[in-house]
Amino acid sequence: MLKIFRIISALIVISLALYGISTNPLGTMPYMFISLSVMSFIMSAEEKQKGKKVHSTLSFFSGVFTLIVAIIIIISR
Repeated sequence: MLKIFRIISALIVISLALYGISTNPLGTMPYMFISLSVMSFIMSAEEKQKGKKVHSTLSFFSGVFTLIVAIIIIISR
């Protein structure tokens, strides 16, 4: 189930990145970061299910950092 969510979020990130290349990348960057952080949270949950605590923690904190960066970009507009 988490694998399907990870694939869907990866496709969303790729589609936003491709859309940003063809148009204004600053307009789509926060949304790309938000979907990237969602993908990191999903990967963290997958790693926790596998019992890999270190990988799960690293994925979680990278997701938190990416989400904070996205929020800062949205606020600074």
